[in-house]
Amino acid sequence: MVLGRYLQDDMIKACHIYKRSWPAQTAAELKLDVDTAANMFSAQKKIQSAFDRFRLIIVPNNLSDFMLHVLDPSLGSEMIYNTILTASGATVKFADIDGNLLHFATEARPAKRAFAWHAEEALRFGKVVGWPAASLLTVPPSAWSSDTCDSSIRDRYFHDLLELQAETTSDQGEGSHD
Repeated sequence: MVLGRYLQDDMIKACHIYKRSWPAQTAAELKLDVDTAANMFSAQKKIQSAFDRFRLIIVPNNLSDFMLHVLDPSLGSEMIYNTILTASGATVKFADIDGNLLHFATEARPAKRAFAWHAEEALRFGKVVGWPAASLLTVPPSAWSSDTCDSSIRDRYFHDLLELQAETTSDQGEGSHD
């Protein structure tokens, strides 16, 4: 729960953290079955949409804290829903939930590594499009720690990603010149 209150069923949506359309091999390396509770969370529909589009991230900070961060600065002034109000009666905007911890109704939690993976991808995207928060935030190493996930997966991924980017850059430099 990001907003600190219960919402009507038609206002929330369960969503995948690591998307079905992302590489199955990576999900397997993360030891993450995409269609289980370890890879799902429920959120208000606009929050879920922003999460899916890398406009916000949820970062596991320690054993049990999951913190929401807004990456897209244009999202801050956007109203979440017109009937969700602050204590003063104002509508809740995305800026109001930036830095909020998620609250769970039970002890069950999604896998930290799923949120860590999503956050790393979103931060990379945010840097490309020039969102300042994407350059200020990091995913702590503890976000990857679990009994079922080897943190070297993260290191291999970023090593491979940097090699791919270097190859792409050098390929763009080759070719015919006038």
